[in-house]
Amino acid sequence: MSSSIVFCRVCGSSLPLTSDSTVFCCDVATKAFQEGPVSESRIRKPRVQGQDVSWDDAFKTMTKQIEQSRKTALNAVGLYTGRQSFWRGFDWMESLLFSTHIGSTSWFTDLCLDDASRLLVTEWMVGHATPLLSDLGRAHNIIILGDNPDEHGWGMLQPDHQYHQEIKHSQQTKHTKVTFVSANAFESKISAQKRLVIRPGTEPFFLLGMLRLVLNNGWYDKQYVEKYTLGLEKIKQLIAPFTVSRCAELCGIKDADISGITLKWVRSAMSLIHLTPGALRCEHSTLGAWAWMCLHALSANALRPGGIYEAMGAMDLLPVLVGLRSDNAPKSQVGGQALLLGQNMSSHLLLEIERGNIETLILLDTPKISQYDRFQKAFNALSCSIVISDVENELTKSATIVLPRSTPWEESDILLHRNNQFSTQCLPTSTALHPQFDEAKSARDILNTLSSTLSFKWTGSDIGLTNRLLAKQIERGGQEKWIDRAWGLINEHDVDWNGSLNYQGEHDRALWRPSQDKIQLAPPEIEELFRHLQFPKKDTDFPYSLHSSHTASNEGILITAHPDCGFQHGASMRLRTRFGSVEGTLVLSEQIHPNSILCSAHTHSKVLNLLPTNTDLASGAPVWNGVSCQIESI
Repeated sequence: MSSSIVFCRVCGSSLPLTSDSTVFCCDVATKAFQEGPVSESRIRKPRVQGQDVSWDDAFKTMTKQIEQSRKTALNAVGLYTGRQSFWRGFDWMESLLFSTHIGSTSWFTDLCLDDASRLLVTEWMVGHATPLLSDLGRAHNIIILGDNPDEHGWGMLQPDHQYHQEIKHSQQTKHTKVTFVSANAFESKISAQKRLVIRPGTEPFFLLGMLRLVLNNGWYDKQYVEKYTLGLEKIKQLIAPFTVSRCAELCGIKDADISGITLKWVRSAMSLIHLTPGALRCEHSTLGAWAWMCLHALSANALRPGGIYEAMGAMDLLPVLVGLRSDNAPKSQVGGQALLLGQNMSSHLLLEIERGNIETLILLDTPKISQYDRFQKAFNALSCSIVISDVENELTKSATIVLPRSTPWEESDILLHRNNQFSTQCLPTSTALHPQFDEAKSARDILNTLSSTLSFKWTGSDIGLTNRLLAKQIERGGQEKWIDRAWGLINEHDVDWNGSLNYQGEHDRALWRPSQDKIQLAPPEIEELFRHLQFPKKDTDFPYSLHSSHTASNEGILITAHPDCGFQHGASMRLRTRFGSVEGTLVLSEQIHPNSILCSAHTHSKVLNLLPTNTDLASGAPVWNGVSCQIESI
């Protein structure tokens, strides 16, 4: 057992066991540390209405504003916890406790960007929302679907566990085959036997095409399906309209591309489809996640090592999270979307503000949401806006209250259960490497202090009395004290990690208990989604498909197109959708699909204005990929 494993303070990636806590996973993080956390843009003191104030005065003002909004409705107080806070274990936990404490379900996170669809599907099919982790180190055939993991990592719920090294080792020892399926044929640290380029946003149809082949040809493990699943005949009916030809046409590829990849995948002993960030940022993402889960169940690669399976962390919070079910949760005002694991989706934040459902909003990060200019306008119209940030940005200029936040290098942190695929039982920690800057405080200290000034509110809503009381006890003791007590208890009793608890990232398969001990292949919610599904139609006015979830240079807006587009490399272009337009420089690349345009919304907020506010009906996943677009010279 060890607590000395370190992790990157930028993306959460785990690092090799080392005593050097200044090691980071990427050059960007290393450069940022070497330059130090102090810059001209750092926020030095709390501000209220543009004037520097003391922390006591800032807390008094916030308490008054929040209590006033709570008189309108408990949910009128919103909290946004972005991806940066997710990688800070205490911040994420404190956000949950804060929203629980004030009785608000208006806790918004970026879970919708990648993981909400899969969590929702596992709740329907297995009985509880659980992050099924990719056992990439032991798989014999791997399909990596989505954006480049070298740039994006391996997923918010599954940060990099040295997967590059694990896959390379498997390729050398058991000849593991790797296939990349994405909207652009990016270069990767991992060698692949095949790279398939598809239209942006068509990943769900690629998975549905694979599923149709598996079902029609009987390429599934009949013994496993009979013993551990229900609903085989029903999913055959549901999948009937999704012929391989139809799915291949939508993806912009040949029938043989899908059939060839699928046949090799099902013939391997342990097969895995890993969804990297960006794979499900599109319409019908929940159907894509369902097909992903079905493929692993039919091939006997679900809920067992070597495929996708549930691994307990050193401190297991799953019993609490299971109580945060979405089926009985209150509905938000956006599309009747139920909360998932107690969280609302950041893709709904704009419309919730515009509808007047939120009066006070606390931001722990800058949201990456569609129609960003509209969001800024709505943000400026709030009764009270609170920004907790280490540096000045567009939102701190107009916020009612601005609070200086410490950087990851100025804080001690712990991974807790968020990163639950470590190969050893541990609570990986990091210690502060720089003193806190001026009057900056950590987000967890700010929220904890604010909670202590606000009265506890019981609404009898989604989280449930047991979990609320548990959260209250954790809050009273403070997270650090609670974790220290649990850690001491583990050491005191000399726990046998080779026994029933997680060891080497595995656990007894008997620990998962779906309804009737079987995976529901055709839950009623999926049948409802199929009833409302319509195949995408070509838009002659906007003939290209936009891929905006990838990363690109910060130097300027780059509009990447295939050489067949008819324009010259380096030309000044305008990229347009039905929702907005941006101007940028044209880059020609043969690595993308001829019907695709790449333009990054990650590095340029203006590109977010090209994207619609509508989301996947079930999970709230934003439509960042597959939006119809056109390009024209300026």
